[in-house]
Amino acid sequence: MTMKQTKQCITCEEIKPLEDFPIRPKRSDGREGECKACRSVRRKTGDGYLKERLRKHYYRSKGEGHLTIEQLREIEKGTHCTYCGCELSDNTRVVDHVFPLGQWWSMNSAINMVLCCKSCNSSKSDSHVYDFYQRSDKFTPELWGKFVSDFAERAIGHKPTAEEVKQWSEGFELEAKELKERVQRA
Repeated sequence: MTMKQTKQCITCEEIKPLEDFPIRPKRSDGREGECKACRSVRRKTGDGYLKERLRKHYYRSKGEGHLTIEQLREIEKGTHCTYCGCELSDNTRVVDHVFPLGQWWSMNSAINMVLCCKSCNSSKSDSHVYDFYQRSDKFTPELWGKFVSDFAERAIGHKPTAEEVKQWSEGFELEAKELKERVQRA
């Protein structure tokens, strides 16, 4: 008969099964001193989590862009999905690149990033934001208008007029059309 091994967490000081601790081969018992639950809370409340997210964004973009921790923190303050408007929780929120990395002028910048739900992020994938708007039942014309207005405001540095929002919206439509034509020619 084998006895289930336990360990005391250095943070919450609770005694938990060994499986509740991240693997750490160099330690004598092969596990971290802090349990997974405490580690998760610590990472999400401190800058360490944001720094890791930022590092991953830069890795994926091959170092292009200039997103700061403060900008990422500001983006993540949102409470609703940019695309479908659903309320976000810690388990459903993700940051999406409006222009996917590797397309057009895409990069890691506060202008090119929005908060959305995992479902919309997955559905949008690497498609152009206008194409996603066209095929999504949840990305309503009202949400599209707010998205375009907010995007334009980040890009031009002031609240856009109704005419500017219209021009930006038409610009997104033209970009999506041009991108499709490029793909068809290739």
